[in-house]
Amino acid sequence: MEKRNSLDDFNLIIKQIITPLLKKIGFKKSGINYNRQINEAIQIFNIQRESPSSEDDFITFTFNMSVIISEIHTEIRKELYREEKPEAPKEYHGTLRTRLETLAGRPWRVLKNGVNYKELCEQIQNDMLQYGIPWFEKNKTVHSLLDTIEIQDVRHFPSFAERISLFLVYIKAQKFEKAEVYLNEINSEVYAGFDNEIKFFANKYKIKLYTSPKNQ
Repeated sequence: MEKRNSLDDFNLIIKQIITPLLKKIGFKKSGINYNRQINEAIQIFNIQRESPSSEDDFITFTFNMSVIISEIHTEIRKELYREEKPEAPKEYHGTLRTRLETLAGRPWRVLKNGVNYKELCEQIQNDMLQYGIPWFEKNKTVHSLLDTIEIQDVRHFPSFAERISLFLVYIKAQKFEKAEVYLNEINSEVYAGFDNEIKFFANKYKIKLYTSPKNQ
């Protein structure tokens, strides 16, 4: 079997499979990211890979996918980070985040000597068509985003900003009772240094806080 160059193969996958599929539905490429703004959402497709070893020509990679609600992103950057001009959205700012591999039930993908390149290409293309593109097409609005979040039960985000982002999704979707319950869940957990921010959002959206922060 002819020895292949993993980095060259990786670049071909991006050029011949990922880029055409995403550009066809309106994504624009910028470095390792592809972006599309549609309705109130900014959708981002991000390429993440480990640097190849010069000795074994080994690459592992995954495709990150994210949806950001423009209005929510702006509010969070201004209120939590005091940015007069909000930072441009990044994949990790997303209210809803996943990986193509997660949707397809796969681990990170591997390129190395002995991997069947043709089969890997077919697998990636099929996963994009069956899981990736439908995921983006489904999640275009606050309401569709909320449906996906509740189905996937991904309410317990790791960072304070991500959790406030979901709280604001409930607000924008006019799910005020759920917003109140969720903000109180956040308030009952340990988020040292964010007491004032929680009170700010509670006052702004007329949410009653009925729990005390655990760190007090």
